[in-house]
Amino acid sequence: MNTLQKRVSKLERPIDAGEPFDFTVHMIEAGTMRVTSRLRLITGGAVEVDEDGNAMKTCIVEREAVK
Repeated sequence: MNTLQKRVSKLERPIDAGEPFDFTVHMIEAGTMRVTSRLRLITGGAVEVDEDGNAMKTCIVEREAVK
């Protein structure tokens, strides 16, 4: 298991049906594994994903550049 997989596994947990769904998508620089930006999906947000698993479109998002 690589470092990124370990980080993600710590964050994974079951979500109750009544719990609001709010998460952050981290854009990671290939090779260095550094986070280059973050997309925080807020209530009512959505991500369209193609058959290869690539995000095609995000709606109602807040974007934050990493300093």
